[in-house]
Formats: sequence, structure tokens, C-alpha cells
Amino acid sequence: MGDWIRIAAKTLTKSRGAIPVMETHQATRCRVVLHEPMIAQLDGDAIGELRSFDARVRPDTLRIQVPASDVPDSAAAPVMKPESVPEQHA
Repeated sequence: MGDWIRIAAKTLTKSRGAIPVMETHQATRCRVVLHEPMIAQLDGDAIGELRSFDARVRPDTLRIQVPASDVPDSAAAPVMKPESVPEQHA
């Protein structure tokens, strides 16, 4: 449990300090090879066992819309007009 607390604290504080249970690297593409098969998840769903996988970053492929009040510089994101927000029906 202590390791998870250290990982959470490092993540929440955006600390650059090293902790012995976690390594961080920065890349646009990587290949992970495991010593033994592990059950993998994709968006929280089990997809079977893997021995390796490739991952890459595709710039500008994920767009997230948040209220302008949540963006430090509101010029960075256009303000949504109320009429462009779809109504939710129960």
C-alpha cells in the first residue's frame, strides 16, 4: 500500500523527484516487453494476456472540451454557446 501512496503523491504534486518503485520516461513511441504474460486492459476492460505491446502518441487526436472558467487562459479555448450544448433527456 505504501508504494501506491508514494506514486499517488508523486503524480498529484507533479514531483520530479525519483521514487524507487517507479520510473518515468518521455517518448512519442515505445515498446514494452514483459518477462511473463500479463492480463492487459483497454479502457478498463480485460483484453487477454500480452507479452509485449507498442504504444505511440498521435498529436492532436484527442480533443477535450471544458468550461472556459476551468482554463487558466480562457483565450486558449473558445467559449461554448448555450445553444450548442445538446439537451439531456431523462
